[in-house]
Amino acid sequence: MALPPVGEYAFAYDIGTRALEDDPPNGYGLYRSSIYLQIRRAATALGYRREQYSIWQAVKPAAVVYAEFVNLLSQVQPAGVLPACLRRAEILHIPDQVKMILNQQMRLSGIYSPWCAGPTPAALVPPGMGGPFPPVPLPGVVLPAMPNMQPIAPWPNQGRQDTLFQGMRPSQGTWNTANYRA
Repeated sequence: MALPPVGEYAFAYDIGTRALEDDPPNGYGLYRSSIYLQIRRAATALGYRREQYSIWQAVKPAAVVYAEFVNLLSQVQPAGVLPACLRRAEILHIPDQVKMILNQQMRLSGIYSPWCAGPTPAALVPPGMGGPFPPVPLPGVVLPAMPNMQPIAPWPNQGRQDTLFQGMRPSQGTWNTANYRA
C-alpha cells in the first residue's frame, strides 16, 4: 500500500475509560488523566498540536506519523495498559488544508442551532436567545395545539411582546417572562 506524501496528518484515539478506571479484575484501577498526560507530553515533544481532546495534528510524511503514533502508544506506562483499553486508533489525512471546523455553527445560537430545542439551563443560553420555537409542520400533517411554552431564558426586551411571536398564539396573549424562574 502506497502512503500519501508529506501533508497535514492527525492521529486520533479513543480509550475505554471503564477498563482503565474500574478496579481489578474488571480494569486497571488507574486515573485516565495519567494516561492522557503521558500521551500529551509525548505528542507535544514530537511536534504535534492538539486539535481536540484526543486528536493531535502535524505536517509530516504519512510514514513518520504512522511510526510515531504506534511508538507513542506502545510506550504508555504501565506496559500493556493501552492495548487492553484502546477502542479506536486512527491516522487521518487532511488534504489541501481544507478544514471544516463547525464549532461556532453547531453551538447554541449558531446557524444550525439558532434556538433552544427544549429545556436548557439558563446559564448555558447565550444572551439574546429566546425559548424553543414550535415544530415546523410537515405537509399534510395535523399537529396538536401548541402547548403554553415559556422562554428558556429571559428576553432582552422584557416588558413588551416580541415581534417575532406576534400572531403565533393570539388566544394565549403575550409571552409572560415575569413568572419565569431562572
